[in-house]
Amino acid sequence: MIIDLVHSPARTRSHAPALLGHHGTVVMVLRHGTLALLELDADADQLPGMTRRWPVHWDDLAVFTT
Repeated sequence: MIIDLVHSPARTRSHAPALLGHHGTVVMVLRHGTLALLELDADADQLPGMTRRWPVHWDDLAVFTT
């Protein structure tokens, strides 16, 4: 779950109000392990630019394992 966007890339931070609180699945690790490419569970039409995958810094996530 996205809990904050303080450390994430500027493009992701600029859409913080629409992204905070969303749940998703980590589909790839980027930038030598500093970012997670997160595929959000929401419908694309509910997300900025109809984009479901966003690069998010690990410190901005609450990670739950199953």
